This record gives sequence, structure tokens and C-alpha cells, in this order.
Amino acid sequence: MRIMAIEDESNYNEREMKILKNMGLVVSCVMRMNNNLYDEDLFQEGCLGLINAVDRFDPERGVEFSTYATSQINSYIRHYKRRNVFVKPKRQKNNYTYAQRVSLCPSSPDGQDVEAIAIDNVSVERFLNNLSSRDREIVKLRMQGLTQKNISEITHVKQQNVCIILKRAGSRYLETQINIKL
Repeated sequence: MRIMAIEDESNYNEREMKILKNMGLVVSCVMRMNNNLYDEDLFQEGCLGLINAVDRFDPERGVEFSTYATSQINSYIRHYKRRNVFVKPKRQKNNYTYAQRVSLCPSSPDGQDVEAIAIDNVSVERFLNNLSSRDREIVKLRMQGLTQKNISEITHVKQQNVCIILKRAGSRYLETQINIKL
């Protein structure tokens, strides 16, 4: 992205030149802090940080300008992101088991298709039998509604590992369901 061509330096004072020459820092900070996506609002905040850095920079401290400016730019961007956080709505809990949630059918009066649930429960049991005993126990505890923390206390497996096991098992289950439907 090209910000502005600087052809005639005599028209700009030293401050403006320093700001224009370091616009690339702003772009790189925005891209780094926004998953490689350019955002105009973040760019504007970064420019404010750059202007602040140009105005407050003290070369006597022995720090490179780019280092100081980067920290100022990132600070302004982080502050903007904190001010403009969207609140995510809370998830509503339902009383369905995992197997029932997978097989909800809108054609039945209460949203459940008993045959589909029975078939799904059989496929879940078949799937669980293919897991190791530790993974099977963890998945069954989760299906009973226990939290990852409670599961880790019961099974003496770290909570982080419980999370990994559940994600891996969920992915495998979805793969088997896709393969069955194909």
C-alpha cells in the first residue's frame, strides 16, 4: 500500500516528514495486530500513535525512534480495540444431550426425531468404543454435562489436555458422521 509520494521535501517541515516517512510502521502494526487484515479505523488510531511518538520522542534516551514509535502505535491500537469491544451474547443452555443436538429434526412437534436419536446414539456408542479408555471416559463425562475442570479433577488429567482430547474426539466424530452420510 502506498501512502503518499513525497516528491518535494521543501514543502514539509521536519515533523510532517518524520510522520510521512514512518507511515509504513503504522501499516505493519495494524496488520500484525489484526491478523494480517487492513482496517481503516485501526490505521487512523495508529497514525495518532505515530503523531504522539513524533511529538514526544527524546533521542537523549538512547532508543531508536522506530522502537519508540512502534510501542506508541501499538498502545493506541490496543486502547482503541478495548474501547470498541462488542459484547457477545451469552449462549443459551438447552436440555439436549450431544447426540440429540446433532440429530434434531424440525419435522417432529418438539424438534426431536426419535428414530434419528436412536440411530445417532448407536453411532455414538460405536464411536466411543473405538476410543482409548481414557478418551472414552473423558468424552462420556463431558456428555453428562461436566465441565472440563471437573473432568480434569476426576480423571487426574490436566484441563488443557482434557480440552485437546475433547476437540480431537469431536473432530473424529464429525468425520465419521460425514463418512457415514456419504
